[in-house]
Amino acid sequence: TMTPSAKMAELVDSVKMYVAEKESDWVGVDLLYSSMVHTDGYINLDIWATCKHQASDTMLAYYAKSNLILFLHTYMQSASIDFIKPILPCTTLPELPVSMRKYEQPPLASPAGPPGDAANLSDISRSSGRRG
Repeated sequence: TMTPSAKMAELVDSVKMYVAEKESDWVGVDLLYSSMVHTDGYINLDIWATCKHQASDTMLAYYAKSNLILFLHTYMQSASIDFIKPILPCTTLPELPVSMRKYEQPPLASPAGPPGDAANLSDISRSSGRRG
């Protein structure tokens, strides 16, 4: 049987409340309906919970994930909502490419360059036979 949309809305609200109550484990959660298969009558709900634990604290992160999954399972069973697809494994984001990292841009050099550059440039031009 298809799950009424009101039950899906309640599930979303319940997950948000769970994450808010477990602030020692979770920073926040985004829940997105990513697709709908009309022929089968189901909808995909993606749950992106942001764990507060460092990636190096694997047991704490997996413990938090385990409790969230148990909450989802218990809630969905009591609401008669079925899992169609299995939950994806807990993963960490790969390191960002250099082009996407946040960094402080070094100050722009003045047209004359850093102090001492003028003397260096004139030395180079003299050695090449040009006047500087």
